[in-house]
Amino acid sequence: MSSGTQGIATGKTEYKLTLEVALKLEQALQKDYKVGMIRRTNNVDISNSERAIRCNQAGADMTLRLHADGSVNREIQGMSFLYPSTDIPSTKKIASQSLEITKVLSKAVLKETQAASRGLIPRSDLTGFNWSTVPVVLIEMGFMTNRKEDMKLSEDEYQDKIVQGIKKGLDSYYKVAAKKLYI
Repeated sequence: MSSGTQGIATGKTEYKLTLEVALKLEQALQKDYKVGMIRRTNNVDISNSERAIRCNQAGADMTLRLHADGSVNREIQGMSFLYPSTDIPSTKKIASQSLEITKVLSKAVLKETQAASRGLIPRSDLTGFNWSTVPVVLIEMGFMTNRKEDMKLSEDEYQDKIVQGIKKGLDSYYKVAAKKLYI
């Protein structure tokens, strides 16, 4: 288990930030989706492969992973949207649908937040992707190592924009069909 990056201005850890946003997202989605949460507290010790396996076993229609980025370059900012690559056998079956969901989600989230886009990025080296049998998207919500973006990521109003963007993207993709999502 890793706590991830940490805010340069706020001192907040990535795992705390992502849980804040995930809990807000759960609330926003509950009416229209069946939402399962991998964690509800910061005191959890579960590997990325175990997270993926739980989502698979739950019969989720998709898995959404929330993260924040970090870099030694304090000027870098923006959101990245990651999805499984077609380069490895374990993700070939989910890569295409994951990319389609990623396209719709990224468009909605970027429109809502007005964040800079760092693009849609296929990855073949993420355990949470490689163990998944359901479509999966990972949103890097911004850089906690960029002072301005770190402060913005901890603002309720900005978190709400991220959540609304994700909800609008999911609604657009699923046309508000009852779906099981894991965060």
